[in-house]
Amino acid sequence: MEGPKIQRLYYSTSDVCKTVQIRPHVLRTWEMKFSQLKPSKSKTGRRLFRPKDLDVVLRIKKFIDEDYSEEDIFSLLKHKAEKGVVKKEVSTAGETVQESDLISGIYTELKEILNILDEG
Repeated sequence: MEGPKIQRLYYSTSDVCKTVQIRPHVLRTWEMKFSQLKPSKSKTGRRLFRPKDLDVVLRIKKFIDEDYSEEDIFSLLKHKAEKGVVKKEVSTAGETVQESDLISGIYTELKEILNILDEG
């Protein structure tokens, strides 16, 4: 019987790579490209990823899987990381969502439409 997963304070590079299903060199590349990804370092120089770092890695992976460009990913991460920014709520079809989530969804749908048009 499997118990609940325990949230850890830090994750190793190999833990992050296994969770996200990427290779370590990809993770190092993302660290260089995306300033929002800043793991801590131990006294021995090993990179230690906090849960918020793992969240950033998972979001980068999701955006890459959805064919976002590096510039778009950087902008989306930067927008999310900005502190003190009041997120605007928008009501659509009786549902209240964050404006950034709505824009992200619209962007994804438009990319899908463009892919369909390119195929036809």
